[in-house]
Amino acid sequence: MFRYEAPNPYNNEGSFFSFLNSSSVSSSQRIGKLVLPAQWREPKSIGEMTLNQFAHANGLVIQGGYVGTHDSAVLDTIELKPKTEPSTSLKNQHYIIKFNGNGMFYQDALHDFAYDANQLNVTIIGFNYRGVGNSKKTPETFQDLVTDGIAQVQRVLDSGVDSKKITLDGLSLGGGVATMVASHFHKLSKPIYLWNDRSFASISKAAAGVVAPEIDNIFGETLAASFECTSWSLMKPAGWDVDVAKAYNEIPDEYKNHMYVAKKSTLSYGDGVIAHRASLHEGVKQDEKKRGIRTGHKVYAQNGFFGGGHNMSRIDLVSAENTSLTGQDQFENFMKNHTNNGF
Repeated sequence: MFRYEAPNPYNNEGSFFSFLNSSSVSSSQRIGKLVLPAQWREPKSIGEMTLNQFAHANGLVIQGGYVGTHDSAVLDTIELKPKTEPSTSLKNQHYIIKFNGNGMFYQDALHDFAYDANQLNVTIIGFNYRGVGNSKKTPETFQDLVTDGIAQVQRVLDSGVDSKKITLDGLSLGGGVATMVASHFHKLSKPIYLWNDRSFASISKAAAGVVAPEIDNIFGETLAASFECTSWSLMKPAGWDVDVAKAYNEIPDEYKNHMYVAKKSTLSYGDGVIAHRASLHEGVKQDEKKRGIRTGHKVYAQNGFFGGGHNMSRIDLVSAENTSLTGQDQFENFMKNHTNNGF
């Protein structure tokens, strides 16, 4: 079992949301449980024998541990490494750090982690945000989740791994967190790669879309914008809104890709959770159009069982660019473009 204590990543300047006073903390924590409902779930533990059996069945070396942050959060963390990987020199090893969706534990995704570890021949790191599962300390702002992600990256960097050997893979809320973490390290001239999967332009836009996902189709954009303004007025003072699209645009194009579900149509059931107007893709497409580039991958959700593509496995999503490919294929191609594993 490993233990790691991360340094203060903010150079004693405090987090972006240090303006919160004690009277507003409890309100922020309540909003945080709406943004991150996994906090309501009972902790889930995996016995050592079960984990060893899983590791053996999948040809992996699995190690659990805890990562501490500078503000005293403790993050339940797991590392899955292909048995062939330990023979690879540290400078040639690649790491993917997974950022969960808002209702998830990393324990829910272990089979997906194992698949990626073996398929891509990389080390996979999964963790639970503070306040989720066996991780300690209640998050008070979105920046707390970013701090958790920064600590995970810093642990890998401190082990001697080059930043360009690290990829962040974030789903939904995790995509937003991962984008902010990647932006942080790019500003420090430590570039890391980002795969943003079915995420949002901002939390306030996403929240408005969840409450009324079809409102812009039925009543027009004016009323939809009003919902977003109301959502922003609640989220921003509590420290739970963040401009993910702006941070994404600031990351160099060669270090990022994102995936989004096509609008609801005869070809696709749509996302089903994040309204299309609130998606990261909608938030960045005008900037990318002006610059003549495209970092997004559109996929179709052709199975209506889940009510849309948001909660579907990547392998069940169909690429709009090439219908013989899946969303998982698109992710693997992104990885292949910046690794030399030859998978």
